[in-house]
Amino acid sequence: MGLIPYPVLGVLLGFVGVQHAFLACMVTEVREVVVVLLIGLTTLYLGNLGIAFGLGITLHYLLRWLARPQSA
Repeated sequence: MGLIPYPVLGVLLGFVGVQHAFLACMVTEVREVVVVLLIGLTTLYLGNLGIAFGLGITLHYLLRWLARPQSA
């Protein structure tokens, strides 16, 4: 961790946080809001963004599959 000074890492972290906030503001569908909230709450609870991302992707495709038009 000595290659990049901590203030630079802090600025990068702040930039990524702002970009995520902008992205969250663009979410309009209820299905998307549920996925965003699941990812955020899972990350806060577990402290592992990788697991939260995996759960979010799984939920996204599960909701998409459930919302597909039923064939006759």
